[in-house]
Amino acid sequence: MCESGYTDLFINVQGTVFPCTPSIDSEFVAGNALTESLSSIWENSPLLNWFRTEAVTVCEREPCKSCTLNPICGGGCRLAALQLTGDATSLDPACPVVAAYTEEN
Repeated sequence: MCESGYTDLFINVQGTVFPCTPSIDSEFVAGNALTESLSSIWENSPLLNWFRTEAVTVCEREPCKSCTLNPICGGGCRLAALQLTGDATSLDPACPVVAAYTEEN
């Protein structure tokens, strides 16, 4: 399951806060730890709050909705979805269940 906004953060040497290590140098920027407190970023970042709310709605769409791995996977990686489709809210195309579903439909 994507832990961005729940347990993960990455801060680079310039103080830029990203939701996870793979998101370094992506458009996923939560704030800057040199100009604002880390607790403020954690609690108030629209991006981190997006991960906690809207990002998980991908699980409500098929094939994720019916997948037995849904409670573990949580809809896959939002960064992979963004990089592979251009849309962070799309299904994770790196998932074999999603790939099989896409081929069938």
